[in-house]
Amino acid sequence: MKTVQVNLGMNNNPMNEEEVLNYMGTLNGYRLMGYYFTEKEFEGNPEPTFVAILEYKYSSDSKVLADFERLCSVFTQESIAIVTNKMEVLAFNVNYKGGGYYFNRKFFEYFKIK
Repeated sequence: MKTVQVNLGMNNNPMNEEEVLNYMGTLNGYRLMGYYFTEKEFEGNPEPTFVAILEYKYSSDSKVLADFERLCSVFTQESIAIVTNKMEVLAFNVNYKGGGYYFNRKFFEYFKIK
């Protein structure tokens, strides 16, 4: 089974928690297996964060990366942190023009069953 773990910030997000949950729960090509909301930090500021694990059946992780790059626009995010068994990466909004930054494990909330 292939899974992607997601950390999606809620600051600047046009959707509330219920709307994000509904959107991710009906995302074509993915099956939401579990989620929770927690408080994380982005650039030194607290940020409510949607933490989820989704199953996918695509043969290439590049499809997953491209999907989450597109989702950055839907959720009005600079980037969305994602982890699969082959990559740990920030999927950047295709319109992002700011400075670069890298995925950092110490800031990623790995999915935990509570």
